[in-house]
Parts: sequence; C-alpha cells; structure tokens
Amino acid sequence: MKICIISSIGKQTYQGKYLERNEETSSFWDLALFNNGQPLDVVDYYLSTNGNKDFINPNRHIYTNGILLANRLYDEKTDITIQNSINDNFLVQKFDVLIISTNYITTGWVLVLKKLLEKCRIHKVKCIIGGIGIKKLFQKERIVFNEISGLLDGYILIADSGLSALIDTFNRIKNNRKDNEKVVFCDDLYDFKHEDYSLRHIDSSIHPKHTALITQTGCVYDCAFCSYKEKNKFHQFFNIQEIKMAIDELVKTNVNTLYHLRFADETFNVDNSRVIELCNFIKKQNYSFRWSCFLRANNITDELIYSLSNSGCDFVSIGVESGSRYLQKLMNKNIDLDNLKIDIKKLRDAGIIVNVSLLVGFFGENESTVEETIKFIAESKPDLARINLWYPARIDKNKALFDEYNFRYSNGKWIHNTTTQEKAVAFARKIYLMDSDTIFVPPFSSIFDQWPVLSSYGLSKNEIVNIFRNYYIQAKQFANQNSNLKFWLCQEKCVRFLKKFMSQCFSNLGGTP
Repeated sequence: MKICIISSIGKQTYQGKYLERNEETSSFWDLALFNNGQPLDVVDYYLSTNGNKDFINPNRHIYTNGILLANRLYDEKTDITIQNSINDNFLVQKFDVLIISTNYITTGWVLVLKKLLEKCRIHKVKCIIGGIGIKKLFQKERIVFNEISGLLDGYILIADSGLSALIDTFNRIKNNRKDNEKVVFCDDLYDFKHEDYSLRHIDSSIHPKHTALITQTGCVYDCAFCSYKEKNKFHQFFNIQEIKMAIDELVKTNVNTLYHLRFADETFNVDNSRVIELCNFIKKQNYSFRWSCFLRANNITDELIYSLSNSGCDFVSIGVESGSRYLQKLMNKNIDLDNLKIDIKKLRDAGIIVNVSLLVGFFGENESTVEETIKFIAESKPDLARINLWYPARIDKNKALFDEYNFRYSNGKWIHNTTTQEKAVAFARKIYLMDSDTIFVPPFSSIFDQWPVLSSYGLSKNEIVNIFRNYYIQAKQFANQNSNLKFWLCQEKCVRFLKKFMSQCFSNLGGTP
C-alpha cells in the first residue's frame, strides 16, 4: 500500500498574510518593506538583497508533523512518502491513501483541499484528513465542512490532540471496512507519549536544517487575551529522557546539519529544573545547533540564564504585552516589570538575544498606557520586539471585561470604552516608530518564522541581528519619507483650496485676487 502524508495545505508566505489583510490594518502593514507591490519579511529581504530572484519562497519550513505521522504508521510493508506541501502538479494517482494534515494552512487552503479531493475521487484514492484547520471548519463553518465531507472518500478526524486514533482510522481503510460515518470523533486523545522524531525511514529531502520540538503540551497560565488555554485544555510534561532521545535522533539521523532547534512550548520555563537539565544535556552532547524558546518573565533566574547561555541558546522571546501595570493586571500577566528590566539586561549580558512580544488594543489601552509601554521598551532595551494587534477572543470566558468596557462593533470595526480598532493600529505604528535602539520585527511576522531560516543559511547570531536591524532602519526611513510626503501633499492641497476659496471670494465681490 502506497501512502502519501501531506504536511501542509496552502503556501506559507508573508505575502499570503498580506492578501488576507483587512482595511483596518493596512496602515500597520505599510511599515513593512515592499518589492514590486509584495511585502517582504526579513528572510525575503535578506535573499533579495543578496541577488536571489526567487526570494519569495513558500517552502522555508519542513513541518515535523509529517515526520511524526510517518513514524507512527511505519512498518516494512508500507511505502510512505512525505509531501511537505503540494502544488497543481501533484499526482494523486501514484498513491492508494492520502493522509492530509491541516495544522499548517494559509491563504485559499480550503479551495486547494477541495481540488485535491476531487482528483482523489477521480482516481479512487482514499483520504484521511485531520488537524486544527478541519476541526475549526467543523466548529464554525459547517456548510464548508459538509462540502469537504461530501467530496471525501475516507475519514475526517476531529480531535484535540494526539495521533493515536490515526492508527485505528488507517486500519479501517487498510482492512477495507465499510462505514456510513466519515467523521471520527476523538475526545480522549490526550496521549502524552512523546513522538518519534527519528529520520531513519524518512527521505533525505525531508531532513530539516532547522526544526521545532515540544517538551510539554498545553499551558499552565491563563492570560485573559489568549485562547490557547481553551484549545489545549490539559497541561502535561513529556518524559525528559524521551525528549533527550528525540533531540539525539534529530541530530544523529539527519543527513543535513541541524542549525537551529526551536523549543516550541508555549512557556519553556514552567519548571526551571527541567530546562536546566536539558541545557546540561545539550552542553554535554556538544551539539552544534543553536536554539530558542519562549520564557515566562516571572520565572527567570540567574541559574536559568547561565544554563541557557552555556548551552547555545541564541534568543528567547518573552511575552511582556504592555508596560502598564494596570494592563498587566487586566491581562492576568502580573509581570514584575522592574525585575524584568534587570533580567533582560542579565540575559543580554550573557550573550542571549532578547525579543519581547507586545499586545496593543486590549481593554484599558489608551494614550497613557501606550506611553508606558514605550517607556518600558526604552528603559529595558530588548534587542528585538514584536507588536501584536489585539483581537476579541475568549468572549464567554471574559464576559465581565467585555461588559465593563462596553465592547461592541461599529461599521465592522471593534470599539470599547478606552480605544477603537483604528486607534489601536495608530498606537502600534507609534510604538514601531519610537526612537529606540530596539529593533522591531516586520508587522504581522514572527521571529520564530524568520530567525531559524536565516540560521539554516549558516549565518551567525550577530549577522542575523544585523539583517533585522538593516530591515528596520530602511522600514523606518521609508515610513518617515512617506509621512513627510503626505504632509507636503496635504499642505499643497490646503494651498490649492485657499487659492480657490480666495478667488471665489474676490469673484463674488467683483474684484480679482
């Protein structure tokens, strides 16, 4: 039996995000650099400035979900191919079964999936579809979900987590079992066995030069703005010995050099003793890769900083969200901002690049809280920063906040008592253009989508920081030039209006200006 695992649907590009933008965010998008009308993130910028004509590359990442699925299904009698993503030339007729993940999706993925299923029906290829994307369709867009189900010869897995049900579902097809129901619900999939990251049975074209690994599922924290807690209801650590084995497999069974490993936990340092043990393991094994992670601000210690630095950590990202203590409380973050300033300096002194993540527009946001955030950035001096625009989520969970701040929509735009969607975008622009040594990453981009890719080109930590810096300097220059141009155009328009007005006045008086 020939199986093809499809790891992602749709082209994962910065330009795809731009195509999905809404009118309200356009002025924030304007802070990106553009080439022939296409926005560039830092990877696009680096490639274009180095003479690469095909600098917009949708296949930057090798998605590990395909590797994990393949290892779950592997046996000597099964012929498994992993397709990182697909295009119009993909030949479905080469396979008996397609296993399609919708964990990594982007612009137009539903249309791509429908076309794929139509081809599968013609060539009588069975399909299993799972992942976050299809689950969201089931929950929120049932008409679209039913259209996909109607095209499908196979099964759809609706699950929260885990891969255990995949084996049972695959065996249904393998044993030619006849079912009336195409949808398989897997409510008890919290299988906390760590997955097999070995590349022994994986084609060398899928061996990653940078990749991601998780050491735990879920999140122990409950930030008021974040919906991750609802999507991942349980928190569980994986066995640390299995994590060490996974790291070893990713390095030693890889035909390529692994340049960067991202620990993709929502919060890596929930338990510092585990992190320090992993750092010591990485140091002892003398791996050549660099790595990165998310840190919780209130759980940073001197011992942790030393361990990170001593084991090759390139950068950490810390969710600060706001420099306002009032907003910290509303968001249920409760970061000690004064201590964090000290910890950021310690991290930087230890040679670790610090990225902070900011959230603009939450309940209570106003001109004063934005100034507090600007002041925090100026005083704490992180190397990099990312600005996120708040969007309404967790309405049921935070109903009291939504009611207290009179949240509502007007002409399709959200409003609450302290700010509006339009003002939030203006606040984001103001922070981005502040006078500071901190480098802001391009709008609507993530450092985790860019740094590992640049690292995989063999670039050093300092070289990567300089690329981000050069991008930001140019972006600010263009923004200021455009601002000046708009000012002078406005002035010119005013002068023309005054001339016309004065001419009309003199004409009415029977004279000439």
